[in-house]
Amino acid sequence: MSMYNSLPGLITAGALSVMLTVLVFSGNNIPFITEYRNATIILFVLGFLMCTLGAMGYILTKSVFSPVTLAGSLLGVLAIAIGVLAILNKPIPFLQDERQAFMVLAGIILIKVILARIQLFVLK
Repeated sequence: MSMYNSLPGLITAGALSVMLTVLVFSGNNIPFITEYRNATIILFVLGFLMCTLGAMGYILTKSVFSPVTLAGSLLGVLAIAIGVLAILNKPIPFLQDERQAFMVLAGIILIKVILARIQLFVLK
């Protein structure tokens, strides 16, 4: 498996995630995204796609028990929990509202991207 066999999809999902985050935080009206819950669900799907298309398989085959890999996995579980609770419209523990859930999910995705880039440089 090539490490970057899905690079165009990864770049597209990343660009859409950044655009969504910027538009939501700037307060612009986006068609079909009328509340933070919808934005959180879309960001969750894009983050899941980026993780799948990114270097996840490559990193997991090289260093399963690396601290960076374990941290990325724990953050991924947290992101999945936030995304599933947002989809089910359930309250998310330790977060006051849907805006905070969106901000935390965006932060988790950013940290996971940074961790993946660090791990790829370490694995060379």
